[in-house]
Amino acid sequence: MRAHTPAIAVKTLTYLLVSCVAFTAPATARADENEADLIAVLASDAPEGDKALACKKLAIYGSNAAVPELAKLLPNPRLSSWARIPLEVIPGSEADEALREAAGKLDGLLRVGMINSIAVRRDAEAVGFLVEQLHNEDPQVAEAAAVALGKIGGDIGTESLLAALKAPNSSNINFVAEGCILLAEQALAKGDTAQALEIYEMVRNAPVAEPRQVAATRGAIITGGPHGVQLLVELLESPSNEMRNIALITARELPGSDIDRALADALPKLKPEVAALVIGAMADRPDTVHLPALLTALEEGEPQVQAAAIRGLSQAGDASCLEPLLALAADEQSELAPLVRQTIAALPGDEVEVQVLAMLPKADEASRLILLDTIARRRLPATDTLTPYLTHEQPQVRHAALLALGETIDQDELDLLIAPVLETKHAEDTPVAYQALRAASVRMPDREAAAAELTEAMAQAESTEIKIAMLETLGAMGGENALRALHQAAKENNIALQEVATRLLGAWMTPDVAPVLLDLTQELPAGKYRVRALRGYLRVARQFRIPRAQRLEICEKALELADRDEERLLALETLTRSPHPRSLRDAAAQLDSDKLGAKASESVIAIAEQIAAEYPDAAADAARQVLDAGGSDEVLAKARALAGQ
Repeated sequence: MRAHTPAIAVKTLTYLLVSCVAFTAPATARADENEADLIAVLASDAPEGDKALACKKLAIYGSNAAVPELAKLLPNPRLSSWARIPLEVIPGSEADEALREAAGKLDGLLRVGMINSIAVRRDAEAVGFLVEQLHNEDPQVAEAAAVALGKIGGDIGTESLLAALKAPNSSNINFVAEGCILLAEQALAKGDTAQALEIYEMVRNAPVAEPRQVAATRGAIITGGPHGVQLLVELLESPSNEMRNIALITARELPGSDIDRALADALPKLKPEVAALVIGAMADRPDTVHLPALLTALEEGEPQVQAAAIRGLSQAGDASCLEPLLALAADEQSELAPLVRQTIAALPGDEVEVQVLAMLPKADEASRLILLDTIARRRLPATDTLTPYLTHEQPQVRHAALLALGETIDQDELDLLIAPVLETKHAEDTPVAYQALRAASVRMPDREAAAAELTEAMAQAESTEIKIAMLETLGAMGGENALRALHQAAKENNIALQEVATRLLGAWMTPDVAPVLLDLTQELPAGKYRVRALRGYLRVARQFRIPRAQRLEICEKALELADRDEERLLALETLTRSPHPRSLRDAAAQLDSDKLGAKASESVIAIAEQIAAEYPDAAADAARQVLDAGGSDEVLAKARALAGQ
């Protein structure tokens, strides 16, 4: 990066910020009055900060009248860059003359700044001076001059830069090359590709650093037509990673199909690691990609190349690629089979989906499984096509069809998956039927209706195993109907159902589970499931964003209903997270407990410290209760401080 670039960036940002301020100024402000006031600040003994601010504003309000005072600031190291901000945008020759004059008198970074501003203004009158600076002993000045000449252009500037580029043993040749590249970009912008290509080639053939070589090479490829395409292909075998990378990047940018044909022809001759990268570039051109080359790489390439072709086809392939991909996916010995399946699922185009459904009835067993998997992955609406395979003699086919239905059926077709769960002819199908039903249920647009249907089916089931599977699915779905079904199951006189229902309710992901868990805590007999319900109830207060009043009510109920100190301790800790006089009172009520007293003292003081500023009296009273009840030395010290003792 050039040494003067940061200054340019800061200056440009400052100008933009000032512009925003100026455009929001009152409409009644008069530019001439503002300018006169601002010029007066520059001419006065005002602090430098005020002068800097005036310079910024003159970038909006300034005219030729401001140039003399701005010019006086250019030699000042602290104000020079501020003065250049308005000088770069004030129209007229006066600003150009001021910058040229200062550039001739100043040295070092100040001269660099003047040259940068001259470049911004594209001042053709400064070209002679800039040509002289190409050979300045200060490399920063020489670089700034080269860049400025590249931006200004013109016959003299162009000839000087190109001559300097050819000069032997030029210490500034890399700066000159940068200027030449800017010249080529100007020519390209004007549509003069011939001149642009000539300059790019000169830079490429000059003894310049690799970054300049790379930039010029990219330009030569873009402007070179057939020659550029040939150059790009040659660079694919370059020992330089930078050159190879610029070829790969540029290959993605070039329009037309010539580059696609050239890449396809080059592909078999490249090393596998390079061929894989080229395939990636080819796939990034899906509109003109040469698919036969990718298919050949798929069938004949090294594993590395095959993998790249598989990934590339997922972006650029079409229905014509389905058969060769299917053949590779069906090869159980191929390590690439999983990747191929992903690509088949991702192949673009509606025609692919039509072909998948058409191939299914005629496919062999291995291909049929892949096609069924593809239907599932692509979520193709194919209920009528899939249903016959639910009774297929091969278990793998039945399972694949079930899973595909789980990913594809509509809301009104859910019964097709409920039926295999309620009654199946093959025991090995049962776990897959559960999985398919769950996958379908959780993606239904109306989950409440789906949950109601599952609840009704669960009531018909005679097997506890089936009911458990239904409960697991309902737990994954969520919603009011699912919550109601789990609530009922937790009260059943069936330990297996209680185990599943209380576990699912304890992990419920919405706070509307609180009343259900409270009811179970009150209704279930003492034991494991009552404890689980109470802990789940406390979890609502600890983990969900709920109103403080509800959180405190949960803690109070938990303290009232808890049979064990473990749950009471959880309630005390939860109270500490909700500092309020009410939580302070609830925690203080546990101070007399033989087993919880010490923890209650800690909770009371923790709450009191958090509310002392807003409720000093309540905090002091609670602290005195702790002093009476006792506690650790640290707790008592805090209590005395809160009580004012």
